Amino acid sequence: MKLLAIVALAWGCTSTVTTPPPTTTTSAEIEDDTPPLNIETYPRYEYHGGYVYNVDGVYYHREDNRWMRYRERPRDLDERYERRDHEHAPY
Repeated sequence: MKLLAIVALAWGCTSTVTTPPPTTTTSAEIEDDTPPLNIETYPRYEYHGGYVYNVDGVYYHREDNRWMRYRERPRDLDERYERRDHEHAPY
């Protein structure tokens, strides 16, 4: 009986807790529920049929009804296509 209790205790100690993975669409971008205020005032670039906004070195883009944030600057982002229709608001 002691052996059964020890096996049951050991079984309970070795079980793993699984957590759901973070909301990720690709390895390069993650969903961001809180983009910066006035994001449209930051430099933006034409990119894959839309715009990517550079907010102090963090790159955001809109996908359907949500904002996505790139984990790093998109490697193929051509900064020659910067649009400065709006100027960055001073602090």
